[in-house]
Amino acid sequence: MKVFSKVIFTGIALAGFSLGQANAQADAGNILKAGVGDANILMNAYMKPFGEAFGVALTNNWFNTGKPLKLARFYVTIVPTLVQVPDSRLTYDVAALGLSNSMIQTNPAVTQGATIFGSTNTSVQPMFEMRADNPATGLPEKIAELTMPAGLGINLMPLPMAQLSIGLIKGTEVTIRYLPQLAIPGGDVNGKVGLFGIGVKHNIKQWIPGMGLLPFDLSGYFNYSVFNFSLGLDLPVPTGSGPTGFGYKYDGFDPNALAAQELQMTARGMGFGLIISKKLPVITPYASVGFANSSFSLKTAGDYAVESGVYTNQANPLDPDNGKVIVSKFTDPINITADAKNAFRAGAGVRIKLLILTIHGEYFIQGAFRGINAGIGIGIGN
Repeated sequence: MKVFSKVIFTGIALAGFSLGQANAQADAGNILKAGVGDANILMNAYMKPFGEAFGVALTNNWFNTGKPLKLARFYVTIVPTLVQVPDSRLTYDVAALGLSNSMIQTNPAVTQGATIFGSTNTSVQPMFEMRADNPATGLPEKIAELTMPAGLGINLMPLPMAQLSIGLIKGTEVTIRYLPQLAIPGGDVNGKVGLFGIGVKHNIKQWIPGMGLLPFDLSGYFNYSVFNFSLGLDLPVPTGSGPTGFGYKYDGFDPNALAAQELQMTARGMGFGLIISKKLPVITPYASVGFANSSFSLKTAGDYAVESGVYTNQANPLDPDNGKVIVSKFTDPINITADAKNAFRAGAGVRIKLLILTIHGEYFIQGAFRGINAGIGIGIGN
């Protein structure tokens, strides 16, 4: 299981979702400065393409022949998928985000921000000031500032998997992908990863009169996956003199008693369709058509201390807290979701069988995304 979890986590790390705990904390803490409402908008704009690409990867690379395994035959296969992210998912339009009036962009000439797959150039990302009215002056005052994170500079989303396929009765094959919730190995990242997926392939030629005489294999397929990932965070409470020079006032909470912080991701994917193949000596070309959908959620669980205003006690001008930046506690402040959407999927590939070894490769399209499936397996096949 440790080897399996390393395989899966390597794919996520390559994709850039967790480039390391320090980067994840810096980006999450930076965006949270915008306040709860605007932080959700900004995080959604930055991370949504990742959720889409990850969902595409989850629904791919389940089957590579139209012929189900015979009873008790099996294969264990490593199945990496590489998804190409389209140009339309590399940037977001700042003006279209619908941010609140308290968010003032300080470099308005920058109209496009990078998503997680976008440009690595930090100097061309949107920059904002968060302002709140100072009751003493009646004027807006800067309480925080942020620069949106740059992207990875790569429009590819890799995801390796391992799966077990077993032949059952009546031309049915079941494929399992499973990983219990495990701590990510290595010791340098505080996180967990878990996966469950099931795929079913069934010979439909047997149910259509005369189809059994035709020289190809044809099956219907279905697959479903759910993936969970968590990363421990430790975002600091604001301290020091602050942007106003008077320090911070903590609004009704103990800054030393915050609930543990964690970044949580859940992705689900489902696909169904038809796969056809023709067995030849050594090689088996195959093609598939169908539909797939996926969903994605990202949540910052726990308590977070965020600048929210400027304190002034109008009844007591000598109040020592006057002019301090108010820090409020927010619980589970970011919670973004992307609903499942049906997308047409089609693919074509070739499978090579050498005794107990199989190798396959496939090119596919799924909605706006393109990609490559590959795999190498070992077992007792048909």
